[in-house]
Amino acid sequence: MRLTLRTLLAWIDGMLPADDQRALGEKVAASGVAAQLVGRIKAAVERAELPAPAVVGKGLADDANTVAEFLDNTLPGEKLEGFERICIDSDIHLAEAAACHRLLTEMNRDPANANTPPRLKDRLLAVVAEHAPAPSRALQHEESVAIVRDLRAAVDAASRSAAGRRRPVGAWAAA
Repeated sequence: MRLTLRTLLAWIDGMLPADDQRALGEKVAASGVAAQLVGRIKAAVERAELPAPAVVGKGLADDANTVAEFLDNTLPGEKLEGFERICIDSDIHLAEAAACHRLLTEMNRDPANANTPPRLKDRLLAVVAEHAPAPSRALQHEESVAIVRDLRAAVDAASRSAAGRRRPVGAWAAA
């Protein structure tokens, strides 16, 4: 198994089969560069002061579809190396890819997310639509923070009222 950003993210989030998880752990331990990158990934995700990439960005690094294709393992090979290089060179993009990977991993592990009530889905989509920026302008940092806080509050409220306990998504959003 090669040491790529995608495999490191899968290893960090515990997504690999046990044998691959162990083998990749040994490779990371043996490689100073890989161990350093793992540390950077974890630190970047925890840095709350890092801004998000541009909402209406252009180019390989700033297009949200590129991140989605990377996470879905559908990014064409000719773009994959360039995207991974951008993430390795930029803490903003590294944190974006790693945090999204972690969130998707947590959601996939929680069987309760497979049966999210339609009312909760509709409420979340309404909150997102209410705060979605017009395509012609980028959000200012303060606006982005306010939107995230509103979304966190909506997820928290829905999670607590739906099950009487916080699900991993609600816990993540409240963090």
